[in-house]
Amino acid sequence: IGSHPTMKTLVHSKLQSACTEFPLLLAHGSRQRRTNEPVEILAKAIGGSTAYWSIAPDLETRTIQLIQSGVQELAVLPYFLFNGVITDAITRRTEALAERFPKLRIHLLPALGPSPQLARMVVDLALNQVPSAPKPLIRPLQRIAFSQAI
Repeated sequence: IGSHPTMKTLVHSKLQSACTEFPLLLAHGSRQRRTNEPVEILAKAIGGSTAYWSIAPDLETRTIQLIQSGVQELAVLPYFLFNGVITDAITRRTEALAERFPKLRIHLLPALGPSPQLARMVVDLALNQVPSAPKPLIRPLQRIAFSQAI
């Protein structure tokens, strides 16, 4: 869902409410680096950066890097579909960072959450109607399965 063309619009609209200097997308992350590429591309498209919950760079490391580069105000957007255990832990971690770096203004935004835009993206993916997405190769896979069944 992260590579859907309208995800940038959804993320940008979430960040509008923060009115901060620098956006930071905080995603779960994967050890398979190529699967993190859509998040990296999205962060660059909105003029921000990324941090990850389960891999480097984590929230603390990225926050320190941003402070060292001169960022004084940070909007942290948990790049999760819904709130839950991880977003609760993100809240605690963000509060600890705010105490540790009192000169940095940190705005923690809610997760992406349910919205008409997100629902449209899910429907597009389910119906395989994502703009500019390649069509899946169904026929060759069916032939292979059929020939193996004979």
